Amino acid sequence: EDKGRAHSLTWCGFVALLLDKMDLATLDQKLKLFFGNGLSSSDRERIEQEMVAIKQEPNAFQFAGQCLQFPSEYVMWFGISVFENVLLSTWGYLSNDVKADIRRTLVQFLRDSPDSLPLMIRKNLCKVIALAAKRDWPELFPDAFSIIDEMVHSPSHRTKGLHLLQQVAETFSPVQDGTLSSNRLSALKENFKIQLPQTLNLIESLLESSVSSNFQNVSVSDSEIALEHLLQFLGWIPLNQVLNSRMMFVLFSMIKCRQEDLSITAFSCINEILAKNDIPAEFEKFLLQI
Repeated sequence: EDKGRAHSLTWCGFVALLLDKMDLATLDQKLKLFFGNGLSSSDRERIEQEMVAIKQEPNAFQFAGQCLQFPSEYVMWFGISVFENVLLSTWGYLSNDVKADIRRTLVQFLRDSPDSLPLMIRKNLCKVIALAAKRDWPELFPDAFSIIDEMVHSPSHRTKGLHLLQQVAETFSPVQDGTLSSNRLSALKENFKIQLPQTLNLIESLLESSVSSNFQNVSVSDSEIALEHLLQFLGWIPLNQVLNSRMMFVLFSMIKCRQEDLSITAFSCINEILAKNDIPAEFEKFLLQI
């Protein structure tokens, strides 16, 4: 019993030390031990409990903001995971000003993050921003899609913007979501219907620029991400919102290009279109001609 009490005091003391003094170096050491080799199961479980305790603190989001400024990928990752926990558990209890500060912090960190930031961390960051958009757009986060548009149109930020768009496509898909009310989901669906043509046009223009410039204006990797977005959308949006002669020309041009990954993804898009039973009559002849 005394040993258990001592462990509890040590655990609480560690949490208090981190949150009160922002001892990020200690957190970094803990995380490196946790993800390293040679740690016993009991020690790994203890560190995991400490991380969970930090996430459950009322002011954990303030600590998470400090994590993003620390020069350690482990600490950055943890800070993002804290923000994700806030979005999923306590977001509704925060003031609108605090929510706005968190959104600005996350978006600015994405913009400023170096290209060398591990892809897993970047995708997790984009996922958290997408979750914020799912809860707050358009009422409290009206510029969510304009941020994406701006980043995609900026060569230096394009890949980050595309990853953000990818997470939005996944997060906004009409799947069962136990974290949002049915009224919120219904309103989100209706608002996204209005936004969708602009988003699809962004993808279409990017792919068209890739084809017309032979990938001089848009890199092959960015074109691949954009095609993956389109494939995601084709899985659940009405065909009449995406199917047009311009888009089909781009897809068939991608199939014929000499980039294998692009060709495969573009062909997958065509298959997704053909697999649907409700192809608009005006496009049937066009598809057969191609």
